[in-house]
Amino acid sequence: MCKGCVKQNFEVAIREHHVRNWNCPLCQSPSLEDEQESSSYFEFLVLLVIIKL
Repeated sequence: MCKGCVKQNFEVAIREHHVRNWNCPLCQSPSLEDEQESSSYFEFLVLLVIIKL
């Protein structure tokens, strides 16, 4: 995803969705019901936001 798409996706997700629904817009992964998996995913999102934005 390009920088603009990442930014737009997370702007919409943050405004309109609960944090548990902030999964990948392309594949809808991961399942954020698993605490370990969700923790890893949110760490990844932090890096993604830092790099892309």
